[in-house]
Amino acid sequence: MMNTGKVAPNDYYDRHMMPRKVPSTSTANSTTGSATTTVNATATSASTTVGAATTSASTTVSTATTSASTTVSTTST
Repeated sequence: MMNTGKVAPNDYYDRHMMPRKVPSTSTANSTTGSATTTVNATATSASTTVGAATTSASTTVSTATTSASTTVSTTST
């Protein structure tokens, strides 16, 4: 009778532990995939913004220099 009593609780414990382990693993994998996707999207957006800002700054500096040179030449003549 003692052996029969010990087997039943062990089977009951194993049945309830297995289902709990599977969802925990699945949730962790899903979370990791989402995190990786978010990081890649953010990195791409940042690179595009930096490139646009650099181009605008260079164009503005060149225009200002050309205007100053033209004014000096007119005064000399």
